[in-house]
Amino acid sequence: MTSTYFSSLLFHLRARPIVSLLACSSALGVGYYAPLYYTDYQRRRQLALNPTTFTPYTLIAKHPISATSSIFILRPPSSPLAASQLSDVWSSASSLWSVQAKQPQLQIGREYTPLPPSGVLNGRAPGYETPPNSHSDASADIHLLIRKEANGEMTTYLHSLPPAADVSLRGPYQDVRIPSHVDEVLVLAGGTGISPAMQVAHILSQRRDARITILWANRRREECVGAPIAKAASGGMLDKLWSSKTSAVKKEEVKPEEKGLVVQILEEMQTRVATGALRVEYFVDEEDTFIKHSHVRSILAAAAKPVEGAVQTPSSGRPGAKLILVSGPQGFIDYWAGRKRLEGGQEKQGPIGGALGEMDLHGWKVWKL
Repeated sequence: MTSTYFSSLLFHLRARPIVSLLACSSALGVGYYAPLYYTDYQRRRQLALNPTTFTPYTLIAKHPISATSSIFILRPPSSPLAASQLSDVWSSASSLWSVQAKQPQLQIGREYTPLPPSGVLNGRAPGYETPPNSHSDASADIHLLIRKEANGEMTTYLHSLPPAADVSLRGPYQDVRIPSHVDEVLVLAGGTGISPAMQVAHILSQRRDARITILWANRRREECVGAPIAKAASGGMLDKLWSSKTSAVKKEEVKPEEKGLVVQILEEMQTRVATGALRVEYFVDEEDTFIKHSHVRSILAAAAKPVEGAVQTPSSGRPGAKLILVSGPQGFIDYWAGRKRLEGGQEKQGPIGGALGEMDLHGWKVWKL
């Protein structure tokens, strides 16, 4: 009953990065922000999260990942359905999903992709106690990885908030659906583009014999402290797109004795799946390691190999669908998959270009996030 009800909250939404809430409020029911209508009004009011109205979540903590990015721990108001709603969304989701945060003064909103459930983050709030008016059930918390962008009105606002501040959220909004027959995914992730990659890994962890490879590129080592970095190699044109104006970090400046939270979450996720089902490789610009074309080609070529330890079934020989997702800053996406295009005022995928457009993608579908 509850799973069916909560799954109905997920609907197709291709979100723009920033949206004026004043502009779209008069057009609800049309276009990108068209919510579903519900007959069970009283039940919907008991939900912590819904796509039609904003709910004031409490900022429990901000865990710094680097000088510019943090993981925000957001807790809903006390509700008998808060934890079960979020649990059902995670357990039943076959799509990437996001929530929209609001900047109340400017009346603008932006969508963010929550990180999947993790024991690494639940209950972590060093130096800060739960507000007296907040319940203590961390299982209803939403975790968002947010980078403070230069001249970014929304991210500047969020990063300026103190603990116990309210953050207005609504959702969930469905983005890219991962069909049930997809059993192989490659994600090229840049920076905070790791969040959708982790959601995909969570979805595939619930499918037998599915596997995912994540190639995660960052400008600075501090984004992935403690992670094993891929062998240094020349990145060609990608060097220029991801090059840092600062010199490489000296070894003594890196403190690998404590791994970054995102790295910890990824490693925790790896322990919950079969060996080889979730592979993560890290690349750091300032250490001169880049994702190479040859590296991607080798992954595509090896896709037919079975997962070590996977359970063989009569249907395991049936070829499944293969998907490449490209997630990150605009320049990163353009380089690997080509630029998206606007049609009728809406953002479309456009043709596959960039580095992937020059590769043999037989059997693979590409999606730009």
